Amino acid sequence: MTALRYRFYIATLFFCVIKGNSIYSQLTSDRAPEHIFIHQSDSLNELAELKLDEQPQDAIPLAYESLRISRGIKYQEGEFYAYNNLGLAHDYLGVPDSAYHYFQRAYKLAVALEDDFFLSVAKNNLGMYHLFQKNLPLAFKLLMEALELDESKGLKKDPIISYSNLGLIYEEWGNIDKALHAYKKAAEFALARKTPEKDAFAYLTIGYIASLEKEYEKAIKNYEKALAFYRANHRDNQIAETIFYMGIVRQDQDRLEESLTYFLQALEFYEKQDSKADIVSMYTFIADNHKRSGNVGKALKYYEMAEDLASSHHIRSELVNIYREMANIYSNENIDFKKAHDYRLKYSLLNDTIYEDQTSEELRHLQTSYNLKIKEAENDKLLAERTRDRILLKQRTSFAVSVAIISLLLTGIVVVLYQAYRQKFLSNKQLGDKVRERTIALEVANNKLVQYNEELERFAHISSHDLKEPLRNISSFIHLIQRKLRKVEISPVIEEYMSFVIKGTRQMHELVEDVSAFSKVISTRDRPLESVDLKKVLQELLLSIDLLIRERNALISIHPMPSVLAHKGNFYLIFKNLIENAIKYNKSEQPEVNVFYQSTTHDHHFIIRDNGIGIAEEYQHQIFELFKRLNNREEYNGSGIGLAICKRIIESYGGNIWVESKLKFGSSFHFTLPRQQVNCN
Repeated sequence: MTALRYRFYIATLFFCVIKGNSIYSQLTSDRAPEHIFIHQSDSLNELAELKLDEQPQDAIPLAYESLRISRGIKYQEGEFYAYNNLGLAHDYLGVPDSAYHYFQRAYKLAVALEDDFFLSVAKNNLGMYHLFQKNLPLAFKLLMEALELDESKGLKKDPIISYSNLGLIYEEWGNIDKALHAYKKAAEFALARKTPEKDAFAYLTIGYIASLEKEYEKAIKNYEKALAFYRANHRDNQIAETIFYMGIVRQDQDRLEESLTYFLQALEFYEKQDSKADIVSMYTFIADNHKRSGNVGKALKYYEMAEDLASSHHIRSELVNIYREMANIYSNENIDFKKAHDYRLKYSLLNDTIYEDQTSEELRHLQTSYNLKIKEAENDKLLAERTRDRILLKQRTSFAVSVAIISLLLTGIVVVLYQAYRQKFLSNKQLGDKVRERTIALEVANNKLVQYNEELERFAHISSHDLKEPLRNISSFIHLIQRKLRKVEISPVIEEYMSFVIKGTRQMHELVEDVSAFSKVISTRDRPLESVDLKKVLQELLLSIDLLIRERNALISIHPMPSVLAHKGNFYLIFKNLIENAIKYNKSEQPEVNVFYQSTTHDHHFIIRDNGIGIAEEYQHQIFELFKRLNNREEYNGSGIGLAICKRIIESYGGNIWVESKLKFGSSFHFTLPRQQVNCN
């Protein structure tokens, strides 16, 4: 297990960056009066960074104050460091979702500043977050992008951190040889720095390498060297981490009493720091230690403590492992098969949710990369225009000087006119060359944009055809297996497992269909507009969902609707998703759905109102995100992409969509279309 190492590497990386910011503050000290506030912001950020190891909760108000000052003077560098400090503090406190939020804000600032060094730091932090969340492909991609920035731009960043981060990735992937190589390089660079702090880090890393190579006594000796430095300097976080690793070594040697003593000592330090994620990790290691010793009762006790703490602080990556281990104990020890089944079900549902979140995050990252490419093309175009303007200005200035010389020196008029003509000719030739170069660059950029669009369309084709084919094969063979098994007596557990496979196949098929529909929204934008009678669209829709309406005994009321100049298929999708959701998320004996239209001065306003289960206020902005679900699949099926499709279509016409709702009292979905974008009759 290496989860407890992640935060140390992020904090070390950030320590290097914040020192650079302090230097920046000193260099700008002549910009009165702003330099005073810049110095205050930098000082607060340094204090917050120093608090991270001891009391991370004390770092939060310092970072917030730095953020307030930086925003007041539009000091974006200070905002960047404050957001990074807030992300690190929440990561230490075991609140990964908040940490991710602040790391994302820092990343957006780095993009806005167009600073490669800031981008490198932000991508490192996001990469380590995704590594902790077990999204290894995205973590590896972000870390490699950060390293490419360092190498291509010549940034001077400590290679110790880069090698350590890569070692973590390779170890999680199971490639121990590459992990060992990376860790050894990190230790070599650390020892070369010849400072007590770097030496301690090197001893810690060498001890970890020795434990991976099963040289246990060598590992303990190096851990003790690192521990001596950390104790002398009161580095509680590193003390706990080192003691934890010593416990791992003894556990690998089956010296379980010694390992338990080390784990309990590490737990005391983490409880003192109130580091929730680390406390949960220690509970699980102590539980595993008791399980190995044959003390199942104590193992269950610590797993339950870990479950309670992880649930209350939304530490999902740990909950997955806890659910799996508790299910195994209840099943293998024949203690309680019902609880074993319940924990297996929890494990399956949470694992699905984490996978969906990871998929959504990867899609968002692809979209961000695509937007950056577009911005680069726009910057190239702007640079070409500026170059042309500079040449024109230079040409006009030369001409004016020539005229002045002619008026003062009539005797040299012939010579001056010749020089002016020659300079104008050379300038025009230079301008023509520059314009041709920039035209070629723009053509290359446009070709790249066309290629990116084609890749998106190929992705839609794969999701709608190639992915569905293996799903159909799986479903067919599962049904064949079921037919064969009907002739023999099988256990209820096998039947339940078969139902899980069928259900998972159906969910994957729905997800593929919805992702395909979401991708096709883009392709309709270039099609010509047509007059669409929304009343007829709704009539066709009600016929297509007639079975659902009759099954639920639903009452659908359609009020007068206009005709619009738009795309028929898009509006069919909008009303289909909104009306089906109104019926699906409804526990009334007779679901009621009303569809209204209102005309205002600037907009055309549509309302879909129901008497369903309603939506809590804190979730009303999240429901329009990709794959965001508020209810589990056991109660309501679906992929969580329907409302995202509605939002994408409506925004493509320049409109807005929102919901007004109160839990248990129904919902009203509103969307508007601007008059200048969509003609309505």
